[in-house]
Formats: sequence, structure tokens, C-alpha cells
Amino acid sequence: MREAVDGLPLTRRPSMPKTATIQPSVSPALLTKVTRLFNGSVRDGLSEMFQNARRAGATEVHVRRRHLNDQPTLIVRDDGAGIADPATLLALGASGWDDEIAHREDPAGMGVFSLAGKHVVVRSRTPGSLMGWRVTITPEAWSGQIPLLIEDDDIPVGTEFQVALSDAWRDGLDRAVAAAARHFPLPVYFQGQPVERSDFLDGAVKVIGWNGCLIGIFQEGERDATSPTINFHGVTVPCTLPVIEEVGETARWQVKIDIVNAPDLQLVLPARKEMVECPALDDLRTAAEWAIFQTISTRDEHRLSFETWQRARLFGITLPEAAPRLWEWNARQADSEAVSFSDLIMDQPMFLVPPQSVDMEQALDHILTDDNPFGGTPVDAQPKFEGYDWYDRLPRLADIEAIIDIDGTRHRYGNTGKIPKSVESGRVEDIKLRLMVAVSGKPGASLDTYSFPLDLLICCDDYGGLDEAVVLLRKDVEVEPARLADALEACCFSFVDDNDCDSWYTQHHDFQQQARALALTLLLDEEQALIQQLKDIVDEHLLWLIPEGRSIEITATRGNLSLSLA
Repeated sequence: MREAVDGLPLTRRPSMPKTATIQPSVSPALLTKVTRLFNGSVRDGLSEMFQNARRAGATEVHVRRRHLNDQPTLIVRDDGAGIADPATLLALGASGWDDEIAHREDPAGMGVFSLAGKHVVVRSRTPGSLMGWRVTITPEAWSGQIPLLIEDDDIPVGTEFQVALSDAWRDGLDRAVAAAARHFPLPVYFQGQPVERSDFLDGAVKVIGWNGCLIGIFQEGERDATSPTINFHGVTVPCTLPVIEEVGETARWQVKIDIVNAPDLQLVLPARKEMVECPALDDLRTAAEWAIFQTISTRDEHRLSFETWQRARLFGITLPEAAPRLWEWNARQADSEAVSFSDLIMDQPMFLVPPQSVDMEQALDHILTDDNPFGGTPVDAQPKFEGYDWYDRLPRLADIEAIIDIDGTRHRYGNTGKIPKSVESGRVEDIKLRLMVAVSGKPGASLDTYSFPLDLLICCDDYGGLDEAVVLLRKDVEVEPARLADALEACCFSFVDDNDCDSWYTQHHDFQQQARALALTLLLDEEQALIQQLKDIVDEHLLWLIPEGRSIEITATRGNLSLSLA
């Protein structure tokens, strides 16, 4: 049982009366709110006036900025067929265009309402008329409450709009005219000078016609989400359209659409700033994707992923496999700022190397660089090519691990295990790098195992830093301090890009000093390490001060320093 709320008894709602049928309708009150329905920019207003001129068969449009009655005024004049019935001008939703234009473009009878709320004078005359007409629409008259007087006017054939310019419209007028005219199909003149125009599909690799549209195929960088991709007779709007990428290429295959005569493709009213999502737009997207694949098929080669290559077949387009080119492998470094330059390898045997941890890649680098036992140039693995026959036939690194013998105990490090926290940096009995190599990527391909001795191994998580690194050196192996310091830098130095941190140069310099000190401590006895550290300090801070041909003698104890320059 329902309870009362705040002491008020609950009563049963009366049932609503039922009707047999209903149908959509437009309330007359809607017109009183027209200034809130339409509140466009100066470019929106210009675009609507331009579209009306084009539909009226104009051959050119003139835009001027004048002072009329002490008011800055925008004047847009065309030489089209004019408006025969002034009543259609302000009939919201009744365009007045003939059936052919109405079917092709869906004008909707809303264009002039982009000027709603402004002081507007409209002048027009049709061919064969003895006199044109003129109407003044005040800001209050747009709500439909005030009758408007139609007066005779001796304007030549065509239509002219005089719009009182607000500050916002006046300040942006020059840019708005340029933008509205840029892809408009008719010549536009501003203050008597022609406005620069360009074909919406300029720069296209290829243009393909489809169902009243022109599909331009482009190869270019990533577009901004707000970039216009569809041109509706000069009105350009953004729309999500197919994009196809090629592996390793910065330029993408993309499309732009120029609509010529496609009645089923429509703009969302009243703003006309986006496309109506509908089956026709879905069909256009499908056609655009086909057009991209068709264009790619005319090229000598491509770099499509295997998945995308397969998708092309759904469109009836059979492409050759992607070009067999891969980037030469370089061991990664912990510092993301470190840049390595690789060559594109082709027409020679290759050996695939999948990504590993930084310390494993640095260990592997000595083997693949010094004496590559696998016969092919090491190249970066590219999973997006998996499925292509040439790629699947390449030999590849299947697994990698370090085998470390410490005090009679064997440890595995890499994908299969970690160094125990009890293990400290220093000399160990033995270090080997064991590689599992697959003869190909085909199912059931055999695996071969290789084992290589390592002089040193730095065990650290990516970007872990010196404090967390465990440095292992094989006993009875000579390692130069400079080599170990370089290895520490490759595995452990990572630039910290925080606002409160030092520059890359300062961080790098400090790390090099710390890495050098750690290398000396691990490789030399205490006395030798101290002497070398002192030499490093003198070398960095003092030697460059000594004049040519002079020498310096230093005697120092803790708290006391004597120095003589000979």
C-alpha cells in the first residue's frame, strides 16, 4: 500500500483520455521563438545567402560593407532569378523552390532565418517583372506578430540582402567572407574584388565519382576532428569517414567528399553543421573505403597490415602482399629521448627480434652486433604483418633469458624469472645468454637453442634507475670502467620531464658521474677506485685551467690544500 508523503494523502491519478490517432504538427507559437532557434555566425548567414543565390541560378555574388542610415551594413547581391512571391521568404519550412531543387538539396525553407533577430532589408525582382519589391524586417518582426509592408523597388533582376551589422558580425566579416567563398561554386566579390576560391578536392591523389558525389582520395597526416570533410555546394562540415593506415607511414589514406547531386545526403537542420546519419551516409562511407582500396591497387606496392589487406578482398579488390621491408633492429635504451637511426632492410635475409626489456635488449645487442650467428640482418618484429607468407617464413627470436651461476646456485633472469633481492652487484661465477630461435613463424616450426657467454649483465626494470640496478660481472673477465658506465647509462638513465626537475643535460651529466663512480667501485679495489675518482675530478674541473706549457703540483689532506704552478 502506498504511503502519504509529507502528510499529504496520495490520490489516484485520473486516466488520460485516449484518441484514435495522432500526427505531428507545428505549433504557431514556434515562430515567436525563432530568434532562439536561429542564432548563427556571420559565416552561417553568408553561407545561407550564397546557397539561395546559387539555387536561383546566379552567376556571381557580390558582398559589400556600407554605411546605410548611419548603420554599418552588410550587402549581399546576386543576379539570380529573384523571389517571385515575397510571402515564401518568411514561411518557415516552406522553401518555395521548384520540385527539382527541393528533391536534390532539401532547402527546407530555413535559410533566411539565419538572419533572425537582425534588421534586414530584402530587395528582389524576377525576370519579366515590370518592377521589383522590397520589404524591411525589423528585429521585432521576426516573431511573426507584425505585418510587413511590401513596397515597389526598381532593383535589377536578382536579390539583395541588407543586414545591419552587429559588432560581432562586423569584426569577423572579412574572414567570414573568405571562408564562405572558399569552396563555393560561384565567383564571389568582396568590395569589388574577387575572393580567392579553391576546389574542395585540390591535392587529391585521385577523384572518383559515385552516386552524385565526388570522392577525393588523399594521402596526408592526421586530421583534426573538426576539419571539414564534406562540401555541400560550399557549405563544408566535418564528418567521420574511412581512414586507412599503412604500417610505418605517417601519411594516411583519407577521403573528402564533394556533393554534386545526392538527394539522400542531408545536413542537420537548422544549423547545417553536420551530416544526418542515415543509410545513404553509411553507403557513402562504404564507397569511400572501396575508393581508397581501389587507389592503393594502382600503386606499385603498399604497406597495409595483414588485417586491412584481407578487408580489401571484401570489396572485391585483390592486392599483392605488403612490400617485404622491415626496419633494422637497434637495442632500446632506457632514455626515451635517445634517438637511434635505423635503415629499412629489404632484398636480403632478415631475422625478427620482438621487443624485450631494455636490459635484455642491451645484453642481446653484443651478440647480434659483434657476430650475428643467425645469418640474417636483425629487424624489428612487426605483428601487423603476421599472416603474410613472406613475413611468416622469417626466422625469429622466440624467447630470451640469462642464466647466472652464483655460489653454486643457478638463477634464470628474463621472461622466466627475476634475480633474488639477496643478490648484490659484483662478480659471479658465470653468465650466459640463452636464446630460443624459431626457424619461422609457421605453425609447428622447430625451435633451436643457442647459448652465449656474457661479460656483464645489468638487471633492472625499465626506467628503474641506478639505485635499483644489480650489476653482475663474470669472474676473471676484464671490463673497462668506461664500457660499464656506458652500459649503465643505456640500461638505467631516463630523463624525468617534471617541471621541478633539472634539464636533460644536467640530469644526464649527474647520472654519468654516478655511473662512472659505481663502475670504478665494482671494477677496482678501494685504493684504485679512489685514485681514479680524484683523477676524474681533476680532469673535468682543473686541467683546462692550466696554461699551455705550465704544470701544477697539488698536495692535499682532508681540510688542507697547497698548490703551486710551475
